[in-house]
Amino acid sequence: MNTESYLKVLRTNVAAVRAVVEVVAATLGPKGLDVLLVDEAGRLTLTNDGIEILGQLDAQHPAARLVIQVAEAQDRSVGDGTTTATVLAGALLDAALERVEQGIAINPLIAGLRLGLQAALDALQESALPLTGFEDERLFAVARIAARGDEAIARVVFEAARHIGVEPLGSGKVPLGKLVLSEVGAAGHRWLAGVAISKQPLTPPPENSFQSGAVLVLADHFEAEPLDSQLLGTEGGFSRFLETQEQLRRQVQALSEAGVVLLVCEKSIAPAAEPLLAEARITALQRVLRRDSERVSLFCGGGPVYQRQITAGPATLTPLLGKATVRYERNSRRVHLSDGGGLPLATIVVGAVSAEIAAESERIAIDASGALQAALRSGVVTGGGAAEWASRRAVQALAGCTEGMTRYGIEALAVALARPLEQIAINSGFSALEKVAQLEAAQTRTGNLHLGIDCESGAIVDLRAAGVVDPLAVKTCALEAAVEIALRILRIQTVVRRRETPPADA
Repeated sequence: MNTESYLKVLRTNVAAVRAVVEVVAATLGPKGLDVLLVDEAGRLTLTNDGIEILGQLDAQHPAARLVIQVAEAQDRSVGDGTTTATVLAGALLDAALERVEQGIAINPLIAGLRLGLQAALDALQESALPLTGFEDERLFAVARIAARGDEAIARVVFEAARHIGVEPLGSGKVPLGKLVLSEVGAAGHRWLAGVAISKQPLTPPPENSFQSGAVLVLADHFEAEPLDSQLLGTEGGFSRFLETQEQLRRQVQALSEAGVVLLVCEKSIAPAAEPLLAEARITALQRVLRRDSERVSLFCGGGPVYQRQITAGPATLTPLLGKATVRYERNSRRVHLSDGGGLPLATIVVGAVSAEIAAESERIAIDASGALQAALRSGVVTGGGAAEWASRRAVQALAGCTEGMTRYGIEALAVALARPLEQIAINSGFSALEKVAQLEAAQTRTGNLHLGIDCESGAIVDLRAAGVVDPLAVKTCALEAAVEIALRILRIQTVVRRRETPPADA
């Protein structure tokens, strides 16, 4: 390997990652600031949410895009911790670059990072505390911290989660973050038992009316068989058209006989079917988001159906139907489902006076939901960067008893694990160097690894006793994501522009 060429590529890649880190690092912690994102059309997004910032960045460099891709994967996995992962990745690459410049070979360095990662994960696992359920005060603390101190949003998320229960959330059957809706012009936040879909029916039912019965989620169109326009001009073609319309009528009749009161269609519903559905008193929603249709299936039971299955007979159709009580709220143009036949669900509604504030409130509620669910699943560790700082001791101990070049990779991870706490101190307006020195002295004196920095006063306090806790799953996933980013970038020998792929029909 050409060392000079490799170093040049590595420095460029690390600089690209550093630029991404600088954008999100200032948002970390309770005193983190916001980022204003502006596009070419002048549209503004003011947010503190790490994944929202990363997702909207106009990143051109491949290394920067790699960071964003891994962060998005983490967000899908645990719903929080992307800012911590990005900050850790930047610190880890800086430490690794320094050692490569000193002449450390890349393969032992990578091996050391992997060894250090396992030691850090083991230390985090050993320090974790399980949660006993919604009676445990630390569970609400997790939601409040992830909600950036917004007590109102945290309380709504907590109460909605309590309604759903420990088992559906802890097992991952119910994705709590996907149950959040924003409402522009509404005052305050609330939660509703059941599922709410912000969609106007094709034929709105009378105000305050409700129906109880079967619910059908259709995964494709509800339309007649399409016919060529030229064919319709022939006698045979017109006869075929009448047959397709009759088939559509029979399908609506089959739904009515099965007791369907709500048709949720992910795609379009034929105009010819609208009066037939209205006559059968079936509330119909078309072009429903996949997220909403999945919630309906979870809450009502049953499963997605394809149009061809509707007339296959009761034995085929009935097991695929859910059940619920359906009510249309004309003022909010929202369909509300209650008394479902599937899992217990709740809808978290966050309100705001403007679309921008509503969008940010929705992001906050989604973060709080993801953190609460992750805490139920995995337990909690001390927050405020203290958990990473404490796991650093185990990594340093491993480095001290490791011979050979792999030691330098372990040491690089130990350096990176201090960065979240240092960044939180900086964002709180304190000197990171001074606070780290105070923290080390206090931990040496007391042996308490849960000590950290009070972001209000700057004092060294027991963060776990103060209720500053984070989900273990978020911490471990952030650390794994950071190391994955570093390993991928450290292994890049060169960057080559590939040729354009010709179109498939060329």
